[in-house]
Amino acid sequence: AEAFSASMRAYGRYVQFRYLDETGKEVVRVNQVGSRFQVVPPGELQDKGGATYFREAMKLRAGQVYVSPVELNREHGRLEDPPRPVIRLAMPMFGARGERRGLVIANADHRPLLHQTLLMPKDRRQVAFIADQRGYYVHHTDERKEFGSPANLDTGENVKRDYPKTARAILSGKAGHAHERGDVIFYQPVRSPGSSPQRWVIGRVFTQSRLLAPLRRWAVCSAAAALLALLV
Repeated sequence: AEAFSASMRAYGRYVQFRYLDETGKEVVRVNQVGSRFQVVPPGELQDKGGATYFREAMKLRAGQVYVSPVELNREHGRLEDPPRPVIRLAMPMFGARGERRGLVIANADHRPLLHQTLLMPKDRRQVAFIADQRGYYVHHTDERKEFGSPANLDTGENVKRDYPKTARAILSGKAGHAHERGDVIFYQPVRSPGSSPQRWVIGRVFTQSRLLAPLRRWAVCSAAAALLALLV
């Protein structure tokens, strides 16, 4: 527990550190509560054996790190209130004979990254988003669209719903741009480090009229300059 607390102090984004045994039961858990670090008493430890992140991380080899999708954190089967998006980093632990002995897992609060100013357009009429590889938004300038997957708020809000004709290209894992319903969508994939297959796509959406406005102004100015040249 002391080692977990020290790691959380050193890396301020971590909000939870745990050791789970080979069946998925929490053995040690430290939560960040405000500026304090709280060791959870044994009677409040949970069984996470059914969690997707536990099953996937337990398949890894020694030294590999599991990176989860960005999800809203759940405690005792319920979403935290207020909702808190987290990303989980997990590494399997092994005994002297190579037997699996469980996981060390850290929950990182993903809000500081999602709301960096570089990802937020200064003009609120513009649209910026980050979506997971299935197309569900983990960040959007319209916050009502965030975390629409069945595992989260289950609203169905998704790239595929907003851009049905170009969603395949946006979620292809390749950078590019697409046109749909008078909008131009620029997109760039981001892959998680290590051995995890997780990836996200960062998107910025502009109306064609806004993109073409500087070109139209240039054309008007050029025409005016040409007319003045003829008059001189």
